[in-house]
Amino acid sequence: MAENLAKHLDEAAEYLWEDEDLLHVYGSRKDLVALTTRRLLFVDRSLFRAGRSVITVPYSRIGAVFLEKASFFSGRRRVAVQTPGKTHVLEFGNSGQAERFYDILADFVCRT
Repeated sequence: MAENLAKHLDEAAEYLWEDEDLLHVYGSRKDLVALTTRRLLFVDRSLFRAGRSVITVPYSRIGAVFLEKASFFSGRRRVAVQTPGKTHVLEFGNSGQAERFYDILADFVCRT
C-alpha cells in the first residue's frame, strides 16, 4: 500500500506547476487523480495506448461534486465531478478514500 502511494505521489509530482502542492492522490492501475492547491488533475494511463492523457480542471470550473454511497454489500463508492460539458466519475474501492477525496474537493469547490 505504501509503495503504491509513493508511486502515485511521484507520478502526480511530474505534472505539478511552480508554486503548486499536492493535497491528495488516488490511483489505480489505469487512472490517477490528484487534488492540488490549484486544480484537479486527472491522468489516464490507458493499458491499450502508449502515453497518457492529462486533464486539468481548475476548481472554479467545477459545477458540482457528488458522493455516491453504494449498498453495504458492494463496498464501492463513486465520486462524480461535474464540469462544463462532462461529468467525470471516479470509482473508489475504499469508502474512506472516496469520502476523504470528496470532502477535500467539495471544500475547495465551495471556497472558489
